Amino acid sequence: MKRKTILILLPCLLILAIALCGCGSKAAEPEVTPEPAATAVPAEPTPAGPDLRSLQGFYTEELSHRGRMVMTASDEQHASFVIDWSNSAFDSYHWEMNGVYDAEQQAVVYSDAVLIDQVFDEQGRESDTILYTQGTGSFAIADGKLVWTENADNRPEPSTFIFEMTLDAYQRYQEAQPTAEPAPTPTPKPTPTPRPTVPPTITKDPVGETVQEGDSCLFVAKEEGAVTAVWHFLSPDGKIDIEYSAASKQFPPLEVYGGDTGTITLTEIPLSLNKWKVYCRFTNEYGISDTKTAKILVTVKPTPTPKPTKAPKPTVEPTVEPTLTPSLGPVVNEWVETTSLQEAIDGSGVNFDPPQAMSVLGDLRFKTYRYRTGTIEVIHTDKFDMDDHVLTIRKSTANAGESLLGDYNSYSATWDLSIKGLTVHCKGDGETANNVWFDGGGAHYAILFRPGHEGSGLTPDDINSLVNGMQ
Repeated sequence: MKRKTILILLPCLLILAIALCGCGSKAAEPEVTPEPAATAVPAEPTPAGPDLRSLQGFYTEELSHRGRMVMTASDEQHASFVIDWSNSAFDSYHWEMNGVYDAEQQAVVYSDAVLIDQVFDEQGRESDTILYTQGTGSFAIADGKLVWTENADNRPEPSTFIFEMTLDAYQRYQEAQPTAEPAPTPTPKPTPTPRPTVPPTITKDPVGETVQEGDSCLFVAKEEGAVTAVWHFLSPDGKIDIEYSAASKQFPPLEVYGGDTGTITLTEIPLSLNKWKVYCRFTNEYGISDTKTAKILVTVKPTPTPKPTKAPKPTVEPTVEPTLTPSLGPVVNEWVETTSLQEAIDGSGVNFDPPQAMSVLGDLRFKTYRYRTGTIEVIHTDKFDMDDHVLTIRKSTANAGESLLGDYNSYSATWDLSIKGLTVHCKGDGETANNVWFDGGGAHYAILFRPGHEGSGLTPDDINSLVNGMQ
């Protein structure tokens, strides 16, 4: 009985031992707690470019020094620019724009530029004309310099500006400039009226010309607001219209100059161009405007009449008539030409040192001096030698006023300028002068430029330079 009980208990004990071993093994294993995911560390931002505040200041254009610029940075990526560029003593351009740094272009890019043309009269009064708004461009940064690229037709090449002084130093410099007299209370400056968004406005139409075969002529047209100009030739019946670039091939031996400007010049005009017309087509982004047509009348150049052959003298001795003393008529004081200035001075009795017209007006060349008693003059022609008297400058002690001009053409306007204390009289279209005359130093002076071609005369700057160079 005891043995049987033991045999029955052994399997039970064995099962109990196995269960206890399993529980003990499971309890011994440590409980694994999952680690939290690592928090991502944000990457350092890529620098957007140089801090524009380190570049602000006063700059000047590197080559001509006519351009002056003030750069002001509002933060490290935004800056404003004000540029003044002198074109002459009476005219300058003024830009204002705001830009933001573009890392890809490595430049400050702008799209809100305003360009104003500032013109000053003899009294210093300013008149403004807005040439464009919403202009685009950029300022590239290179070695501390600012390279300006303006996306406009009138400034295709970049301009480099170099640093001159800080904004504080520039402000102190401005404040230190002497003032000739107390400045009057400034009148609020009116905001310039933007140019209307319309096609160009024609302000002057070309005028017809009558020429002989082989001669030359020019036509002048003026406008406001145009971007391009193209001259056209129109057949007498109006059915054929060709641009100036094809005219030389159509009418040989015709030569055309300035066909893409407001003034076109024709030389070697053939008879086949007779009764054709010309007109100028001005365009801008808003449309096209054509001038009125101007007719070209070409006449045949007359053939010189041969001199008659003198009949042989008769062999019979003529009857001897009583010798009569002829009555002397008035002595004609003719002009004498020379290339020697000293000869002209000696022959006229007038001391003369003419201004350097070719350096003032450009495409001119000296032709000759002319003189007669009491009057001396120098004559210039253009580079094509198509017009013998493009510019004539006279000095006289014998004639004065308009009689010294000798120009009997009619002009639209007469006005006066004050130059170095002299009253200078002008005739022309009101903007440019074909006739200029004045008195000074006990002598009388006259300047004629393209007489008869109103609208293609001397500008106020030209007149000022010539008068200041007169001796």
